[in-house]
Amino acid sequence: MNSSTEFYSIKRWFVDSGVKDSLVLIFNINSEEAISPILTLSINRNEKQYHWEGFSMKDFFTENEWCEVVLEIPVPKDVKIGDEMVLNIWNKDKQDFKISQLQLLYQ
Repeated sequence: MNSSTEFYSIKRWFVDSGVKDSLVLIFNINSEEAISPILTLSINRNEKQYHWEGFSMKDFFTENEWCEVVLEIPVPKDVKIGDEMVLNIWNKDKQDFKISQLQLLYQ
Protein backbone atom coordinates (compact mmCIF):
# COMPACT_ATOMS: atom_id res chain seq x y z
CA MET A 1 0.00 0.00 0.00
CA ASN A 2 1.18 3.48 -0.60
CA SER A 3 0.53 6.89 0.88
CA SER A 4 -2.25 7.61 -1.63
CA THR A 5 -4.29 4.52 -0.65
CA GLU A 6 -6.55 4.76 2.39
CA PHE A 7 -8.61 1.57 1.96
CA TYR A 8 -7.64 -1.80 0.53
CA SER A 9 -10.23 -4.53 0.10
CA ILE A 10 -8.94 -7.97 1.12
CA LYS A 11 -12.07 -10.04 0.65
CA ARG A 12 -15.84 -9.68 0.38
CA TRP A 13 -18.07 -12.76 0.58
CA PHE A 14 -21.48 -14.01 1.62
CA VAL A 15 -21.81 -16.61 4.36
CA ASP A 16 -23.17 -19.66 2.50
CA SER A 17 -22.82 -22.52 4.96
CA GLY A 18 -22.31 -23.20 8.64
CA VAL A 19 -20.84 -20.21 10.45
CA LYS A 20 -17.44 -20.75 12.04
CA ASP A 21 -16.24 -19.36 15.38
CA SER A 22 -13.34 -17.38 13.97
CA LEU A 23 -11.44 -16.20 10.92
CA VAL A 24 -7.66 -16.50 10.87
CA LEU A 25 -5.78 -14.06 8.67
CA ILE A 26 -2.11 -14.82 7.97
CA PHE A 27 0.18 -12.55 5.98
CA ASN A 28 3.61 -10.94 5.89
CA ILE A 29 4.08 -7.20 6.37
CA ASN A 30 7.04 -4.91 5.75
CA SER A 31 7.68 -1.19 6.14
CA GLU A 32 10.65 1.11 6.34
CA GLU A 33 9.01 3.08 9.17
CA ALA A 34 6.53 2.66 12.01
CA ILE A 35 3.02 2.16 10.64
CA SER A 36 -0.48 2.00 12.09
CA PRO A 37 -2.88 0.30 9.65
CA ILE A 38 -6.12 -1.21 10.93
CA LEU A 39 -7.67 -4.45 9.71
CA THR A 40 -11.45 -4.03 9.63
CA LEU A 41 -14.25 -6.59 9.60
CA SER A 42 -17.71 -5.40 8.57
CA ILE A 43 -20.78 -7.62 8.55
CA ASN A 44 -23.87 -6.60 6.61
CA ARG A 45 -27.38 -8.01 6.56
CA ASN A 46 -29.96 -6.87 4.01
CA GLU A 47 -27.45 -4.29 2.73
CA LYS A 48 -27.13 -2.68 6.19
CA GLN A 49 -24.00 -2.89 8.32
CA TYR A 50 -24.72 -4.31 11.76
CA HIS A 51 -21.19 -5.10 12.92
CA TRP A 52 -17.84 -3.33 12.53
CA GLU A 53 -14.62 -4.13 14.32
CA GLY A 54 -11.08 -2.85 13.86
CA PHE A 55 -7.81 -4.56 14.76
CA SER A 56 -4.58 -2.56 14.97
CA MET A 57 -1.62 -4.08 13.12
CA LYS A 58 1.05 -1.69 14.42
CA ASP A 59 2.47 -4.17 16.95
CA PHE A 60 2.99 -6.96 14.41
CA PHE A 61 6.10 -5.74 12.68
CA THR A 62 9.69 -4.56 13.02
CA GLU A 63 10.89 -1.79 10.74
CA ASN A 64 12.73 -2.94 7.60
CA GLU A 65 11.97 -6.64 8.18
CA TRP A 66 9.33 -8.94 6.75
CA CYS A 67 7.22 -10.07 9.70
CA GLU A 68 4.51 -12.71 9.77
CA VAL A 69 1.14 -11.65 11.16
CA VAL A 70 -1.32 -14.24 12.45
CA LEU A 71 -4.55 -12.61 13.53
CA GLU A 72 -7.53 -14.56 14.84
CA ILE A 73 -10.79 -12.67 14.50
CA PRO A 74 -13.79 -13.92 16.49
CA VAL A 75 -16.98 -14.13 14.45
CA PRO A 76 -20.02 -12.68 16.26
CA LYS A 77 -22.53 -15.33 17.35
CA ASP A 78 -25.42 -13.63 15.50
CA VAL A 79 -23.91 -14.09 12.00
CA LYS A 80 -26.36 -15.92 9.71
CA ILE A 81 -26.21 -17.59 6.32
CA GLY A 82 -26.61 -14.85 3.71
CA ASP A 83 -24.78 -12.17 5.70
CA GLU A 84 -22.05 -10.34 3.81
CA MET A 85 -18.59 -10.24 5.42
CA VAL A 86 -16.00 -7.68 4.34
CA LEU A 87 -12.32 -7.57 5.32
CA ASN A 88 -10.40 -4.35 4.56
CA ILE A 89 -7.17 -2.68 5.53
CA TRP A 90 -7.70 0.91 6.60
CA ASN A 91 -4.50 2.85 6.00
CA LYS A 92 -5.84 5.80 8.00
CA ASP A 93 -2.48 7.58 8.19
CA LYS A 94 -1.78 6.91 4.49
CA GLN A 95 1.59 5.24 5.04
CA ASP A 96 3.72 3.09 2.74
CA PHE A 97 3.96 -0.65 3.51
CA LYS A 98 3.90 -4.02 1.77
CA ILE A 99 1.78 -7.10 2.39
CA SER A 100 2.40 -10.53 0.86
CA GLN A 101 1.31 -14.18 1.11
CA LEU A 102 -2.19 -13.42 2.38
CA GLN A 103 -4.22 -16.42 3.59
CA LEU A 104 -7.71 -16.51 5.10
CA LEU A 105 -8.77 -19.58 7.09
CA TYR A 106 -12.01 -20.45 8.87
CA GLN A 107 -12.04 -22.23 12.23
